[in-house]
Amino acid sequence: MRHSHRFWRPALALLCGAASLALTPARAAPFAYLTAQKANTVVVIDLASRAPVATIAVGKSPVGIAVVDATSRAFVTNADDGTVSVIDTAARKVIGTLHVSGGAVGIAALADGSRVFVNDWYKNTVVVFDGMTLAETGRIAVGHVPSGITVDSIGKRLYVANRDDNAIQIIDIPTLKTLATVAAGRHPFGIALTPDRKMLYAVNVESNDVSAIDVTDPLHPREVARLPVGDTPYCIAIAPDGRKAYVTNQHGDSISVIDLSTMKVTGKVAVGGYPEGVGFAADGKRAYVVNWMDDNVSVIDPATDTVIGTFDGGTNNRAVGQFIGK
Repeated sequence: MRHSHRFWRPALALLCGAASLALTPARAAPFAYLTAQKANTVVVIDLASRAPVATIAVGKSPVGIAVVDATSRAFVTNADDGTVSVIDTAARKVIGTLHVSGGAVGIAALADGSRVFVNDWYKNTVVVFDGMTLAETGRIAVGHVPSGITVDSIGKRLYVANRDDNAIQIIDIPTLKTLATVAAGRHPFGIALTPDRKMLYAVNVESNDVSAIDVTDPLHPREVARLPVGDTPYCIAIAPDGRKAYVTNQHGDSISVIDLSTMKVTGKVAVGGYPEGVGFAADGKRAYVVNWMDDNVSVIDPATDTVIGTFDGGTNNRAVGQFIGK
């Protein structure tokens, strides 16, 4: 049985190692950092060769991830021990641990790495950390069961999906004050902001749709459309050019393709079993879908919306969040 609202697999369900390859210090190829939940590791994949280059031990049941290119760090939420492992992506080793004290799941970081935001699933709180010193700098009260989380590209707004409130909360980053809350569909989880920062898309797990929310005025956000997608959608990624979005459908073993100019679902692509994390390469020429049940990653050509390959991703790979480095 599949459990769409758990962030780990139950003990009775189907409950990684990778050889390191020699690389020169100068790294031109992008890398994917995949949270392997059962193995308690992060598997690093060279996306040029689609081969694993390192396996890094982290905390218990890693799920969420935020890769920060500016500081060569990756932050990994460990759902079963309430911590965040901090990885030096150049040295490929853990250099610190952040303590959230509850269910650390969703995570996001500013582009410059100065702040990291972690949802505490159990305590209805976002915990704020300094991304360099790793010190806790604040806590923000949010709604019930905060799940998806994202920040804008200029460090002004934080967006949190409050799953059990069926709502999205908008927070001013400089002051850590709530600006507004807007209704979404049933049980929003994954959220993503368009590059122009005008629209937020929230994936509603129980109503099988996506809320398109106009956030141009952060004090008066409004849902402008509800887009039906596949069975039990979970995460969403928006292409760098802002033209399309991919939504993972957990129980449909597929992704839905959304044309953002028309706000229409234009197709569906079959991928692996129980897809969760999804992300585009920085140049937009490839997208990657992390298939939890199949322990692999589907590679998609966004020009044709077709699967052009797969590669191994680690045991129970999930990679919820920003898992691709530029």
